[in-house]
Amino acid sequence: MSDSEVGSYQAPALLMQEATTRIILEPIARSAPGAEGVVDLYLLPAYDDIATVYGHSGKWMIQYPFTEAVEDEADPEPFTRERFDGVLRAMVENAA
Repeated sequence: MSDSEVGSYQAPALLMQEATTRIILEPIARSAPGAEGVVDLYLLPAYDDIATVYGHSGKWMIQYPFTEAVEDEADPEPFTRERFDGVLRAMVENAA
């Protein structure tokens, strides 16, 4: 990866699989306006159902507009195990 503030660096992705469901957390940027690190979460192999995970004020947030739990698509929620599980379930349902 390349960043104008810190130069080039390596940032590993994380591939996870349960049964036949595979997802990847892919680093996007070390920083962005209002964020301290940005990572995209994709359902594989399509790469078309995306959640964004980012750091903000020392906490990780997740934004995924395709779940019933989210009334306003623009509102991120704290990245908790429960929220992560809900996003994964929604991604799998949307892919079916």
